[in-house]
Amino acid sequence: MYRNNTAISSFHPNGVLALFCDGSVHFVGNSVSLDNLKRVACRHDGESANPSALN
Repeated sequence: MYRNNTAISSFHPNGVLALFCDGSVHFVGNSVSLDNLKRVACRHDGESANPSALN
């Protein structure tokens, strides 16, 4: 069962592949800042998601 504190993980080296609600898939690198990750992961904050900030 997944919860809010489930770690993001993958067998891909240096990051994970993330599926977005628009159907696109983006690589999220290990060096992504927590602020950028939260900006993309939060759906009710009124911010626009910028997947290029995740590399």
